[in-house]
Amino acid sequence: MSTPKIVTPFGYTTEWVRLQAVANMKADPAKRQQVLELLCKQEGSVAKGEVEMQRRYPELFDEE
Repeated sequence: MSTPKIVTPFGYTTEWVRLQAVANMKADPAKRQQVLELLCKQEGSVAKGEVEMQRRYPELFDEE
């Protein structure tokens, strides 16, 4: 599997940062919900936000 690319206003995130975000969301369900809400807002719908979250952080969904 290729590494997901995440673009921010400051450029692409590093893989280390992306993996740290995954660890943070696994440890804190409230943080995971915050990220999902942000992505839903950015993408314009809940369905698109959920798809984007799965694209960016596939490790979150490996255990489900």
